[in-house]
Amino acid sequence: MGSEAINQTSIKHSALDALFPMHVVLDCDGVITHIGPTLQKIMPGDLCGSSFFDSFAIKKPRSIKSLSDLQAAQGRKVVIYGLRAAGSMVEFRCLPTKIGAGDEHLLIDFSFSANFVELVEELDLRSSDFKPNDFSLDLFYTIETQRTLVEDSHKLTMALEDSKKEAEEAANIDVLTGIANRRSLYRHLTQKLERADQSSGSVLLHIDLDEFKSINDNFGHAAGDHVLKHTATILKELSDASDFAARIGGDEFAMIAADAISNSKMQMIANGIRARIQAPIEFQGHVFQIGVSIGVVELSQYANASPDELFSCSDIALYEAKRSNQSIVVLTDEMRAAHDTRASLIKEIATGLDGDEFVPFFQPKVDTRSRRIKGIEVLARWQHPERGLLPPAAFIEAAQSAKLMGMIERSIMKKAIKSQKQWKAEGLNVGKLSFNLTAANLRSISFVNSLQEELSNAGLTPDDIELELLESVIFERSDSTLLTRCRELKTAGFHLALDDFGTGHASISTLIDNPISTLKIDRSFISGINKEERLQRITRSILALSKQLELDVVAEGVETQKELDVLTAFGCHVVQGFLFSRPVEANSMGKWLRAWRDLAQAPETALKIAG
Repeated sequence: MGSEAINQTSIKHSALDALFPMHVVLDCDGVITHIGPTLQKIMPGDLCGSSFFDSFAIKKPRSIKSLSDLQAAQGRKVVIYGLRAAGSMVEFRCLPTKIGAGDEHLLIDFSFSANFVELVEELDLRSSDFKPNDFSLDLFYTIETQRTLVEDSHKLTMALEDSKKEAEEAANIDVLTGIANRRSLYRHLTQKLERADQSSGSVLLHIDLDEFKSINDNFGHAAGDHVLKHTATILKELSDASDFAARIGGDEFAMIAADAISNSKMQMIANGIRARIQAPIEFQGHVFQIGVSIGVVELSQYANASPDELFSCSDIALYEAKRSNQSIVVLTDEMRAAHDTRASLIKEIATGLDGDEFVPFFQPKVDTRSRRIKGIEVLARWQHPERGLLPPAAFIEAAQSAKLMGMIERSIMKKAIKSQKQWKAEGLNVGKLSFNLTAANLRSISFVNSLQEELSNAGLTPDDIELELLESVIFERSDSTLLTRCRELKTAGFHLALDDFGTGHASISTLIDNPISTLKIDRSFISGINKEERLQRITRSILALSKQLELDVVAEGVETQKELDVLTAFGCHVVQGFLFSRPVEANSMGKWLRAWRDLAQAPETALKIAG
């Protein structure tokens, strides 16, 4: 820039500061008369009034040693050092230019050199601290972009860390109840098992709410959620600082009691949980109670086990608690052995289903007055390839625990209906075919649909079928679904019978309420009735009650002529038992029916056929 371009008399300092933020103006003696605002930030103190060569030193070219040399270097680039506080040096690139009418003043325009990044960071410089055409601005904007990226990256990292922390917390908490979930419990168990000193004296309590489904069915899912939250609150309140409570899914909870040193202490903890959970619960004007079963495992007995193995063990104890109605059961070696046996049996049952080994057996119900067959009860048998013919007692518990009983019953039902169709086609009187109906099948719409489909395929109707239910099923008042389904079945045309009457929960009021048409007197009241007056009184009462309620009666388990004579004298004429026929397979039942038809046509012949 030539002297003709700049006239100090016409350009004010403010304009110079805007055009050249880093500059100094020297008078004819080399004294600094003005300094630009950015350079003032960089250099300490007030340099105005001081000699230029007191604050700055020439690096290049070395030939410049005086003011006159500097004036002679007008228009050429000069590298100089500035002396800052504590002796630190700042390097600049400069361009000297004479200004003023007589060229007696010198303007030195500074630019950044080697200390650019350091100064930008230290002084927090902005774009306004640079002259408009300064090439350093490109580098400045690059640094600013990098700084922004670093700041944004830091913010993003922190946000990701917060999100990760929140996600981890959410992943370890059960959303509904607010206590730990299965994942968190597994991690806690793993840590505990890795330290033998921590697992010593600790127990795992596997807690299951009994009949929880009936709460949802009868009061709605909001009530069910309330029960789950209520249970979680109880476990939190009963937990010490070193204990750990969690919901592991559905209506199952778990608690690691870290200080259950003795069996009595463990029992006290488990009993406390049971008592609190079983206390009446109020919700939206309703009051209900819920049962609880607890399986207990001592961690010290399974130091080398994984969490999955521990829960398998606690499942065994929980299963035994439910099976035995003991509420609280501590796992033993005997239980594990029984479980292994049951697991092996379940595999055999599954194989038996694939091999079509489950078959129906049939036992007739005889009306001794009319000599007619009132019906045939269908009973499940397992034709085991190695152990021979097995009754339900040998497999029903294992099948139910594995939820395989429904498949067995469907297979039996299909084969039995096929046999009934064949017998009717032969003109044989078979009455109603009776099936035992479990609570699970009663709840299952698919089972009833399958039954109706099989009947339709065989050209039969619901009127050809009688469904037998145990008292424990039909009189379970806590589950209104069962009673509703019974009424629906009766409306559809099925006949309902109450099996094993007198051994369960039945009462006169519930007999009136339920849609049954037949009572079956349990064999425990029939066996030896000709000798026991007590049995006679009970049976007379049942018969009188049935007559008042207009219910048909079938006496089960009739094995001797004397028993039959007593029942006949009491007015009970429909009987079932070994006296007439043991349960037999389809071909033998067909032969029996044909023989009975022939025998019934001879009035003078006693009605008895050896099974």
